Amino acid sequence: MRRCVTFALLLVPSCLCFVLTRGDIVLHRNGYTGVTIALSSRILGERLPDNFANIVAELVESASKKVYAELDGRAFFREITLLVPSSLNASAIVETNSTSDDFNIAVSSRPSFGSAHFVIEADKGVLFGEHPYTLQYGSCGVQGLRTVLPFSSVVKIDGVAMAKEWLRFRYGVFSEEPVPNDPLYSSDAAATKQGVLCESRSARDVINQSDDFSGVNLSGSSPYERVKLNIVQEAPLRLVVVWNVESKDRTSTPYMTTLKALKKFAQTLVPEGSMMALVAYSSSVFYADSGLIVMNTKEQREQFAKSYPASPRVTSTLERAVVKALELLDSKAGEHTGPQGSILLISHEQIRLEDLNAARKALGGKQLRVHALLFSKSGVENNVEKLCSEYGGGVFLAQTYEKRSLAYTQQTNAIAALAFSKTSYAETMAPVILRQKVIDPVKEGAETTEVFNVDSLDMMTLGVDIVFENGEETSYHINDLFLESPTGKTYDIKSPELTELQAFHVGQFKIQGASSGQWTLRIKPETSMPNPVKLEIWLQTSSITDPPVTISAWLSSEFWNVDPSKPLLIYAEVRKGSNPIRYVSVTATVVDPEGNTTEFSLVDNGAGTPDVTAGDGIYSRYFTGFSKMGHYTLSVSAEASDQSVVVGGAMRNEESSPPAQCCGSQFPKQGSVPSGPFSRYFEYGSFFSIADRPQGDIYPPSRITDLKASRDGDRVTLEWTAPGNDYDHGTARSYEFRFFDRVVDFAKLFEDSGKIIQKFDIDNLANSPKPFGEREMCAFTFRHGDHGGSYYFAIRADDDSNKGPVSNVVEVTFSAPATPAVVPGGEGTQDGIVNVTDNDRNFARGGLTSLQLALAIVLPLLFLVILIIIILLVVCFRRRGKDAKGSQDSSPPPPPTRARPIISAPLTQNGSVTPKKEESDDKVNPYATSLFNGSSISPINSYSADYLMDQYEHEKAKKATQNGTRTPTAPQRADLSSSSDSHSDDQTRRPEKVWTSPQGRDLQDDVGLPAVKPYVTELRPVQSPPYEPGSRRLPPDFSSVPRRQTFV
Repeated sequence: MRRCVTFALLLVPSCLCFVLTRGDIVLHRNGYTGVTIALSSRILGERLPDNFANIVAELVESASKKVYAELDGRAFFREITLLVPSSLNASAIVETNSTSDDFNIAVSSRPSFGSAHFVIEADKGVLFGEHPYTLQYGSCGVQGLRTVLPFSSVVKIDGVAMAKEWLRFRYGVFSEEPVPNDPLYSSDAAATKQGVLCESRSARDVINQSDDFSGVNLSGSSPYERVKLNIVQEAPLRLVVVWNVESKDRTSTPYMTTLKALKKFAQTLVPEGSMMALVAYSSSVFYADSGLIVMNTKEQREQFAKSYPASPRVTSTLERAVVKALELLDSKAGEHTGPQGSILLISHEQIRLEDLNAARKALGGKQLRVHALLFSKSGVENNVEKLCSEYGGGVFLAQTYEKRSLAYTQQTNAIAALAFSKTSYAETMAPVILRQKVIDPVKEGAETTEVFNVDSLDMMTLGVDIVFENGEETSYHINDLFLESPTGKTYDIKSPELTELQAFHVGQFKIQGASSGQWTLRIKPETSMPNPVKLEIWLQTSSITDPPVTISAWLSSEFWNVDPSKPLLIYAEVRKGSNPIRYVSVTATVVDPEGNTTEFSLVDNGAGTPDVTAGDGIYSRYFTGFSKMGHYTLSVSAEASDQSVVVGGAMRNEESSPPAQCCGSQFPKQGSVPSGPFSRYFEYGSFFSIADRPQGDIYPPSRITDLKASRDGDRVTLEWTAPGNDYDHGTARSYEFRFFDRVVDFAKLFEDSGKIIQKFDIDNLANSPKPFGEREMCAFTFRHGDHGGSYYFAIRADDDSNKGPVSNVVEVTFSAPATPAVVPGGEGTQDGIVNVTDNDRNFARGGLTSLQLALAIVLPLLFLVILIIIILLVVCFRRRGKDAKGSQDSSPPPPPTRARPIISAPLTQNGSVTPKKEESDDKVNPYATSLFNGSSISPINSYSADYLMDQYEHEKAKKATQNGTRTPTAPQRADLSSSSDSHSDDQTRRPEKVWTSPQGRDLQDDVGLPAVKPYVTELRPVQSPPYEPGSRRLPPDFSSVPRRQTFV
C-alpha cells in the first residue's frame, strides 16, 4: 500500500526554462528527433486497446507525411518517443505479435512528462471535442507549451489535424482564418490572429524564416523516412544527493538545517518505490551510501541521511562525488540502459569553475537530470546554472533565515520540487500547496486567526502544518491550536486528526475527505509564543482521475542567462487536470539580490501582449524590476473568487454542430463550471541576471494587439487595452494615431507613410493614456473617406524616452457617396468636387470642421463689409445727383441730345495714339452710338465725358462768334479732308494731322473721389456722311469732335 505523504509539496519543478527552449527537438537533415508524446496518467489502463502503440505509430506516420507535403519535402518526423506513466504498463499497449523491430521499449526514470510536446488526454478533459489544440503562450514565432490530442482523435488516426497543430506548436504560427463570433478575429473584424500577432506575415513566411530551415534543411535533399516510434516506461524516482559539506564546524546551524530538510523529505514526501542515496564530499570528508535505498518502510526511510556525514580524513572533490553518484545510479539499473535518474547538488559555498568542468566531463552526456540547491554565498555566478541547464534540471537559491524552522521548511520544499520535476507523480498524486505564511510571535492571552478556502473533494486529504522553532515549543503550544471546518466542527489536541511530528517540530492536522469551503485556524497560547511559526496548508488526492487544482510557472528566457536589457516574461498556468481555470487573481513575487521585493499581478486577458489567448489558464506579465547582477527568486500565488470557472469546452452531440476549433482571442465559455474559492502557492526557485540593470529608461511601452475599429457614417471609434510605460507596467505618456490609404509595411513605414491624426481632433482622450490593462476608447470624424474605399488605422504608445511597437492595424471601409459635394463659387477641382485639404477633414471640438469654422467666421465679416460698401455707394449717388442737377441749371447750353459717333483708338503706354488703317469703308458704322446716353453721369468722374466735350465746343463756338470767325474742330477738319480726298480734284497734300485725346481731371472730383483718366478704347478719323450729295457742308450743330467711350 502506498504511504500517504504527510507534508506539503510543490507540484512542478522550481525551474521550467526547458519548457520554453525545447532544446531537445532537433531538425537534422530534414528529420525531427527528440519529439515526445506523453500518455496522460488520467487515462485508465482498461480503456486502452491492446494495439494502442500501433495506433499511435500509424497516427504519427500519417502526420509526418502531411508535414512533409506542407513543407515542400523539407521536414518529417524521423523519431518520436511515447512516454508511458508509472500508473500504466507499457507492455499492455503493445500487441503480443509485435516484434522488437516494430518498437523500441525502454524503462527510464527520466521521462519529461511536464515538458512533453504532445499529451494524449481523455475526452472528458478536452475543450474542443475531437479537435486537437495547442496551448500557445508566446508571441509570433515562439514555440507553444504543448498540444493536446484527444483520445478519440488518436483512435481515429487524424494525422492531418496533428500535423496542423504541430506547425502551430513548433513555429509559433496561428490561425489564418476568421473565428466566428470572436471579439478580435471574427470575419466582421477583418483580421486574423496570424495577421495581428505576426504583423501581417503569413504562417508560411514565419515558418520559412525560422532557424530550422537553414543550411542543409533548406534544400530538402534528404528522402522521406518512416517514423521510428520509441516507447519509454516511467520508472520510480532514482535520486542521488551530492552534498558539499565543506565546513570547520560540522554542527553549525546551516548544515544541520539542511540535514533535517533531507530527513524530512525522505521520511514524509518520497513516494513508495523510490530509491535514494547520499554522497558527501569536502577537503577532509568523503562519504557515500553503499547503495540506493528503497523508500518503502519507515526503517528504510530513516536510513537516509541518518546522521551528519563523517569519515576518516580523506580529500575529495566534486568530480569524485559525481563519479560515485553515477556508480550508485547504475548499480540497480535493472531494465535501465546505463545510469538513469537524477543528481541533486547541494552547496553552501561557491563551487569553483574548474570543479564544475571536471564534473561535466565525468557526466559525459549521460541520460541524467542534474539539479542544484544553492545558498546565498554560492550564488554569485551562474556556472552551476549552466551545468543544470545542459542536463534539463533546475536551480533553487535558498534564502537565509535566522530561524531554523523557516529555513529547513523552505529547503524541504525546494528539494521536493526539484526531485519530482516533470514526473507524472507531480501531476497526479503529489500534494499541492494552498498557502504558506509566517505567523509572528503571539503574546500571552492574545489570539491569532487565519482564514483559508479549501476546494477539497471526497478523495482528497487536507493537511495543516504548524512548524515551531524547536521541540519544546511544539510540545507546549500544540495544545493552543484549534481548527474549525465550514460545517462548524472543531479539531483540537483531543482530536485524532491532530498529531505531533516531534522530530520535525510540527503540529499537523490531517483530515480525510475535508469539506469544501472556508476553514479557520486559531492559535490561543496560554503563555507567550516567543518565536514565529510557519503555517503550510496543502491538499493531496488519492485518485488520479480526480486531479486537484495546480499552479506552475516558467520564464520566457533561460533561467541561467537572463539579460536585464531585454524583455523578460513571467508565466503561470492554473488548471485542474487539463482544464484551464479562468478569472483567477494570480500574483508574482520577485526578490532581487539585495533583498528587495516586487509584487505584481499576472493577467489572462487575451489582449495579445503579453497574453495571446484569454481563458487558456496561462497568466503572464513582463518583469522590469531588475537591480543588480545575481540570483532572483520567484514565487506565484493564486486566489479564486466566486467568478472563477473551470473551462469545460464544448463537446459534440447529435443535436448540435461540431464545437469550434482552437483558438481565437479566447477559449470557449461553453461548458464552464464554477471552480469555487481556492488558494494555491508555488515557489518557482531562482533565475540569474547576467548584468546590472542599465541606466535610464530602457523599457518601451508594450505593443497594442487588440485594437478594434467601428464606423457610423464618417464617425470612427477605436478601442484597445492600455499598455504600460515599461512594457505592461505603469502608464504610457501619450498615444500617436495614424492612418494609411493603402497597404504597406505598417511597422516600418508608420511615420513615413502614415498620416497623423491630431489629438485635438479626437474625442475621449482627456484621461488617456490609462494605466496598463484598462480599456481605452476614442472617436473622431474621418472625412478622408469621402471618395469611399478602405483606410487603415494604427496606434503607437510612447513614453518619455522610448517609442513602443506599432499596434495591430484595423481596416475601415467607407462607401462612396452618391453625389459629390460641390461648393458654389468656391475653389475646387476641375470637375467641381471640393478639394479638401487634410487639415480641413479633421474633426474639431464642438462638432465643426476647420472649413465650417472658417466659414462661420468669414461669412459674417464679409456680409458686414458688403453692407458698408452699399451704404457708401448710396451716399455717393445721392450727393452726385444733387451736384448734377445744380450744374444743369447754371450751364447756358443744354447737353446735346443726339448720339455722337464713337471715336476710339488704342492708347499706348505714354498716352499717344496711332490711327489704324480701315480695312473697308462699308464695315464702318459712322452712326455708331455709345452704350450710355450722353447725359449720363459717370459714378467715377464728376461729369460725363460727353458733357465735358460739349462744354468745350460751346466755349470754342462762343469765342469764334465774338471774333466773327468759325474755327473748325478737329473732327470737322478730318471730315473736310476726307471729303476733299474723295470728291474733289484737289490732290494737294495736307500736312499731317496730330490729334490728342481730351483729358479728364487730374485731381479730385466734387465728392472727393480720385479722378480717373478716361479710357479710350479706339481713336480714328471718322467719315461723316455729307449733308447732301456733293456738299461739303455739315449739318447744323453736327460735331465731329472725337468722343470717348466711358468705362464704368
